[in-house]
Amino acid sequence: AAATPEESVRDPVKPGEIATVKFKVENDGAATADDVIIRIIPQSPFSIYSGAAEKNIGKIRTTKTAADAEIVQFELK
Repeated sequence: AAATPEESVRDPVKPGEIATVKFKVENDGAATADDVIIRIIPQSPFSIYSGAAEKNIGKIRTTKTAADAEIVQFELK
């Protein structure tokens, strides 16, 4: 599977503000991927603000278009 940033908007984040990061996850392999887990590992000065650092998005079918992609969102502070 491949994960790419969902949006290329880069708004500056000031210390203490919340940053929302989104990734589009696609399966560019030959078969359906089962039990796909996406993990973000924030680097200093960022940390997880809400939710978990891991998200289980389940199955991702192999795709030739973005229609089967999953969008994963994390909030960092």
